[in-house]
Amino acid sequence: MKGKDQFFRYLIVGSTLAFFAIIVGLFWTTQEHLNHQSRLRLWVVHTQQVLVSISRLENTIKDVQIYEQIYGLTKKQEYYEAYKDSHQKLIEILESSIELIDDNQSQLVRLEDLKTKVRGRLAFLDEHIEQIRSGREYLVTKEDYDRLGQTGLRIRGVLKDIEHEELELFAKRTDELDAATRESFLRLQIISLVAFVVFCVAVVALYVVNRRQSRQTLSREVAYQINSILARRISLNQAVPECFKVICENLGWHTAALWRPTADGQKLQCHSFFANQPVPHFAKATSGEVERADKTLLGKVWCTGEPAWINFDVHNEKFSRENDGLQDGLKSGFMLPVYIQEKFIGVFEFFSKTILKEDANEEWLLKVICGDMAQEFERKRVEEGLQDALSELSQFHRFLDSVLQNMGSGVVVADRMGNFLLFNESAQRILGYKQIDQQFDSSQAAGLFEEDAVTPLKPEQVPLTRAINGEAVDNFILFCKIKDAQDGIWLSVNGRPILNHNGEIFGGVVVFEDVTLRKEEERRTIELYSMVSHELRTPLTSIRGALGLLEGGKAGQLSDRGKRLVTMGRKECDRLVRLINDILDVQKFDAGRLQLKPTEIGPLHLVERATENLRSLADEKNVDLQVISRIDAGKKITADKDRFLQIVTNLVSNAIKFAPKDSRIKIICEDQHEFNQIRVSVQDEGPGISEENQTRLFRSFEQVGAQANSPSEGTGLGLAISKALVQLHNGQIGLDSKEGEGATFWFTIPG
Repeated sequence: MKGKDQFFRYLIVGSTLAFFAIIVGLFWTTQEHLNHQSRLRLWVVHTQQVLVSISRLENTIKDVQIYEQIYGLTKKQEYYEAYKDSHQKLIEILESSIELIDDNQSQLVRLEDLKTKVRGRLAFLDEHIEQIRSGREYLVTKEDYDRLGQTGLRIRGVLKDIEHEELELFAKRTDELDAATRESFLRLQIISLVAFVVFCVAVVALYVVNRRQSRQTLSREVAYQINSILARRISLNQAVPECFKVICENLGWHTAALWRPTADGQKLQCHSFFANQPVPHFAKATSGEVERADKTLLGKVWCTGEPAWINFDVHNEKFSRENDGLQDGLKSGFMLPVYIQEKFIGVFEFFSKTILKEDANEEWLLKVICGDMAQEFERKRVEEGLQDALSELSQFHRFLDSVLQNMGSGVVVADRMGNFLLFNESAQRILGYKQIDQQFDSSQAAGLFEEDAVTPLKPEQVPLTRAINGEAVDNFILFCKIKDAQDGIWLSVNGRPILNHNGEIFGGVVVFEDVTLRKEEERRTIELYSMVSHELRTPLTSIRGALGLLEGGKAGQLSDRGKRLVTMGRKECDRLVRLINDILDVQKFDAGRLQLKPTEIGPLHLVERATENLRSLADEKNVDLQVISRIDAGKKITADKDRFLQIVTNLVSNAIKFAPKDSRIKIICEDQHEFNQIRVSVQDEGPGISEENQTRLFRSFEQVGAQANSPSEGTGLGLAISKALVQLHNGQIGLDSKEGEGATFWFTIPG
């Protein structure tokens, strides 16, 4: 019995040892399989990492090119920074990809080739960006675009080759991993209770993994559908609700909304709302705006950047729309803020009519999907902004073209090479051209003459040539012989060079008008003045001489009454001669033909001379003329002697005419050293001139102020002529007066 018990004891021990030996053997072989499986899994993960890295590399290449194009169009700093970030990120991903494939020689060769091509492409884009930032014009030739396109095709070809080989390697390693997994699973089935427990744990783990994989598969399907929607040519207002519909139908939500910041960045506004079942109360409440500074849950999510889960069964003080949601049967929700490269895009909201607890997997899935949506939204928003900008630019070009074509003046624009860029309808009408040559040659000056209509215009003096060469042309008058006008036409031309954004001359523009009628009027005016000068002044001089002889008794003694009549006639002749002389002076000044004869003169001497010449006129009204000198007696200036004397005479005689009897007129001559000029002032004690009447001074044929109530024989041209003569001397003329306090007329001449 004892021996039997011992036998069973040894049997049990042996069986136990054998069992443990079997278990150990099974564990050992299983461990070897597991180690092999682990190595295969690492290879699979490594292959996945390579595929992900290649995908990121391809996406980053696209980002670099997109931000470069956007910056080239908008010149905004934020897109330049985005370009630089993508540039750096591309280099980092490229280097990390090379490190991942350092064990695969064929792939490593491809990546090195890819690295060379990518660096060449980045160098081209960097050069374009720097040219834009420096403000210089950068012209990309067709060969550059072709070479850039071919480089892009080769880059994509290399990427496809790398991806294809990795996919084949991934499939092979996945098959090996699956085979090893099945074998390990069969071995684990025959292990004892410990193996069973391990098996149960593995089953649970496998369930979790499969569930995650199913959610990932679902997320890929949702992302694919969303990308398909966003790829269509529809606006964001149409695309967002369709994307929300896909998310709600596939992930079990009932309502979704997107909140975007307003233009001032101080509020959130509902950009889009979707509900697969009617929720009228909640929809109405969601249509408002939320202040950033308020204490609502949405504002908190916005400010903190942290997502939030909502359970309607638990009262949420910060969720202001809770009651509206409960009325429509909503029970839970999720709020997710989304950022792209630290730029806030908006807050996504999802609500359900079932109670949902916080789920990290669900939160991760929504982050991925909404992040992809936000990127596409931002890209689409930029594209729409560019389209709007291009549309506005096109409308402006059409408006500008309409304005130019409907202008009454002729407009001609040419580039530096003489190629016509614009020749509007008025230019064709004025010049009589129905068609124009494609190119302008400065030697084509035939038919163009100077203002005298006789001297041919030199090629280098053609206004368009001068404008193209960088010269400004103002009111240039030329004569043009055209076939539609037998006698030719006169043109008034203005021209300017056209500069590009670098300040370099790009071309020239001229604007011209037909001034033939004006020239005819000027000719008739000149003829009229000539007639006045010769046909009126000559007989008036003879009449005045005859009356002077009669007044002097050369034709016999006259009676007192007869002498008074002759004297009156002689004075009126003098007045008429002065009027004619003043009119001729005004005409010469208006025509630009009034020429000065500057010499060295003594201003004080001329002031005293003019005063003496007028003293008899002043004595008739018992007006005292007083010359006050504040200038050196030997002071000399350069001026026209006769015209200087005429200015002083006009101002003093004007003061005498309107000065009250028994008053005094001061003629002050002073040296203003600080301005390097002399100043002559004529100060009277008359009634002065109101501010309203002062605005009419120095106009032709004007007599204002106290003159309206004073008998005057003036022509109204003295002050106008004086102003013209002072301006010809590069001086200034003016008046200081208050009504009832006299007037002081003054002028300055550079010393």
